[in-house]
Amino acid sequence: MKFLPIVIRELTVAARRKATHWTRMLSATVAVAITAWMLSVMAGSFPQETSKAIFGVMTAMMTLYCAMAGVRFTADCLSAERREGTLGLLFLTNLRGHDVVLGKLVASSLDAFYGALAIVPVLGLPLLMGGVTLGEFGRMSLVALNALFFSLACGMLVSTVARSAHVAVWGTLLVLILVAGGLPALDAYLVGKDPTSRSVFPWGYILCPGYTYALGFDALYRRSAWQFWTSLGATHALAWVLLGFASLILPRMWQDRPSSSGRGGVGHRIQLWLRGNSPSDARFRRKLLDRNAYYWLTSRRHWKPAVAWFALVVMAAIWAWGWHRFKSDWTNEGTYFMTGIILNFIIRVAFASEASRQLAEDHHNGALELLLSTPLTVSEILRGQYLSLRRIFLGPLVFILLIETVLFIATIKTQYGSDRSMWICLWLGMIVMTLIDLGALFWVSQWMGLTARQPNRASANSLALVFFPPWALLALIGMASVTSHTGGGWETFFSMWCLFGLINDFVVGAWAQMKLREEFRTAAQRRYAPQKGLLEILAGK
Repeated sequence: MKFLPIVIRELTVAARRKATHWTRMLSATVAVAITAWMLSVMAGSFPQETSKAIFGVMTAMMTLYCAMAGVRFTADCLSAERREGTLGLLFLTNLRGHDVVLGKLVASSLDAFYGALAIVPVLGLPLLMGGVTLGEFGRMSLVALNALFFSLACGMLVSTVARSAHVAVWGTLLVLILVAGGLPALDAYLVGKDPTSRSVFPWGYILCPGYTYALGFDALYRRSAWQFWTSLGATHALAWVLLGFASLILPRMWQDRPSSSGRGGVGHRIQLWLRGNSPSDARFRRKLLDRNAYYWLTSRRHWKPAVAWFALVVMAAIWAWGWHRFKSDWTNEGTYFMTGIILNFIIRVAFASEASRQLAEDHHNGALELLLSTPLTVSEILRGQYLSLRRIFLGPLVFILLIETVLFIATIKTQYGSDRSMWICLWLGMIVMTLIDLGALFWVSQWMGLTARQPNRASANSLALVFFPPWALLALIGMASVTSHTGGGWETFFSMWCLFGLINDFVVGAWAQMKLREEFRTAAQRRYAPQKGLLEILAGK
């Protein structure tokens, strides 16, 4: 048998895919566009300053993209095989665990690797301009590719042990956040408790891609080269350990085994609670079924609202810790506004994920075709989705709005004159745009869930469709205004951002609503047809 046969096959298949070529072209195009924009903005600066700024922004964006790639590309690759029952067929052959893991890794992440690789030549432009050394160029390329490998390995391991697509995606994101942010935060907290202690090499930072990224610049690398290579090597070694562990447990994870906890065990009670088998849960489900059949289907996981409230409790605990740790430095308008931004971002992401989840899963496993063969109408399905999302998010949304109102009042109480007007506009604009964005996401997420090739990418496509066009248009206008030296103040750009956001939400929301009402049944029957990409869907091809 050939060495790593699945890897060889996937490389051969990927070389003929259109998406492979499109990914490379789009990645390079975006990198060139950002570079051109920064060149126009910093036209009057010294070339060395311009090159350093371009190199810093491009490498930071590239590293962040690579560090989050596992969430999009590998988090659901093996768990999807388990749900469809095809993973066990691979082990009927003489394939081993590492053959399957490495093969799926290559198959799922080749586009991400090519996208990152296409940006590397663009990073050479600041090198030619001066101000960036060859060592910085090489080290930053290694940092980004190493972060990509580590992120993909995390996704592979979580995908090995998870079964649900959402559990796999959110589990991968949680692992990456804990490694990249949790460990450094813990180390900073422990060091901060004793100001006299200064660790030469903080252990909490060793696996953080941001820490390796910061050490890659010459200013820090000259003083701590060994820390850079230690961090880079430790992250790379841990990625191989994660892949090895996934290869070891995968042949033992694909089979469904009966629970060994017993009927009276803790695991059995947890399963009963998750399934909702108590008499009160049965009465609750009967009420849902009498109201709307699809509402009953989407609300069988009765613990979903508790998860939303738990996330808010965690955020409140983090905020309370920050207030206790930093005292008066924490209670200022910047902290208040950043808290509102984070809360709005979380509820948007969670809303888009939940709005697309049920339709994406039902469409992917064929259950949606069975539902449409019943007297259940499209309007009833959409109505059930609305009731389910309202049950999960209405309470947390009202709570977030109350918290933001309190923070808004606390902000404007200490501001006067033009600063007071600025904060009033920023807070009101943020709150209003959040509500309008949620309305657009309700329709767009459902249509993306119905048409996405992979269920775990439906929410990402929805968020990109709602948020990317306004910011891209605003960036283009900002570039033009800076180039022509006709830029306005913050009022001009804030008004344009609100206007572009409103227009985009109305257009994409109305488009998705029309598609759902007119082409719902047609889209549900495309399960086995070649799937279209996001650009093809938008173009109506």
